[in-house]
Amino acid sequence: MKPKTAKITIRARGYGKSITLNDAQTDLVLNVIKNQMDFINEHCDEVPMKKPEMDEYLKDYQTLDLIHKAIKEGPK
Repeated sequence: MKPKTAKITIRARGYGKSITLNDAQTDLVLNVIKNQMDFINEHCDEVPMKKPEMDEYLKDYQTLDLIHKAIKEGPK
């Protein structure tokens, strides 16, 4: 049986780079994203912030959440 892989395309400044991750690499990416989401949650709770700064953290959190869900669910 062939191991599962996740193919991720990363686009930066108009260029695309496709990489294929094995299960362990995919788990690592998911853990890193989840840790960053947890950090944002803790940081926002502990540090008083002005609205623009809070909005930026919220936007980052929402983006990370979408990426995390997309990788975790896989293709449909």
